[in-house]
Amino acid sequence: MYQVRNGHGYSALTPFTAVVLNPYTQTKKMPNRPTNRQEYNENKIAIHFHLQKKGDAPAFRVLQGQFADDNAWREAATLIEDARARGDQATLVRAFTLVTWSSNDGQSEFVYAAVPCPIVRTVPSMGGHATHTTTMEVGGDCRDPIVVVPSSRLHPELTDNQILSAQFSLSWVWSVPPNRMPHIRALRKTRCVYEQQRYCLTPDEGVSRRTVASQVGFFLLEYLIDLSSISVNDRFDAQTSFGFPFADSDSREAAPIAVEEGIQGRINAIVNPEPPWAHDRTAWLPSVEKLHRAIQGTSNVRTPDELHVHMPNFFTVYKQLENEYIRRRRACWDPKYDWGVS
Repeated sequence: MYQVRNGHGYSALTPFTAVVLNPYTQTKKMPNRPTNRQEYNENKIAIHFHLQKKGDAPAFRVLQGQFADDNAWREAATLIEDARARGDQATLVRAFTLVTWSSNDGQSEFVYAAVPCPIVRTVPSMGGHATHTTTMEVGGDCRDPIVVVPSSRLHPELTDNQILSAQFSLSWVWSVPPNRMPHIRALRKTRCVYEQQRYCLTPDEGVSRRTVASQVGFFLLEYLIDLSSISVNDRFDAQTSFGFPFADSDSREAAPIAVEEGIQGRINAIVNPEPPWAHDRTAWLPSVEKLHRAIQGTSNVRTPDELHVHMPNFFTVYKQLENEYIRRRRACWDPKYDWGVS
């Protein structure tokens, strides 16, 4: 079994229900909401220097759309195609929307994540004013317009078509107080190679990555979906940190990558993957070897019912890995914890 993590979300190519990544999912640890007009106005000079180049268009506000993640980008591409078919001028505006974050440590500084947001600029063929539309749903009170900051610094290495394809993972840019910068760098250091671009301190740090597929199995998705406290937003990183392999893919609708049939084939696919599959050992947690031993211990299994007998053992190991995963993330915010980053 495997799951595709595309540029802006998940699509499951397994018997399991598809999971959509939402970067705005709220948690008790780090509640977040769209940045409001007052917050922007009070910080707009700093935001301009942080995210824009000289000559970039000023920020504006638009009503939220109705789609999340890769669906939002796909719908934006459709809007552009439909407008051009009518004879209108329609283009993608590279832009960030701002999400205000707060924590439980009493910090009062304005902290935000700048998240890439699809904006379509349309000029009617019969003349008139240009309009701006987003297809993305950000959260909060959807009746309130969201702040949009145009930026030519948003992945200049990609074409507009590449951005709209949802075949690339785009970077989040964080604005935090100086004393929090080491924590963001620490979080980035602990993430798998595919997820590191979600923790950038400037737009220029961002490096886009292709769609990736994750090789999963042995009840992992059942655990993550039904039993785990790990957010949907962190599942791909957790899978990689748990010792499951991934592979780059050129297609958002990635075709299956063949593996050897039978239980031994599934064991080898996870424990001893062959190219294009690979592990990201830099992200591994301490109990990964224990999990791999448990997977290898199913080599005598012949039927799904026999494999099901091992499920409680896998859930026990997954819980141990989850605890290690959560402790590692919390440690990044502990000022006494030394990650060796400056």
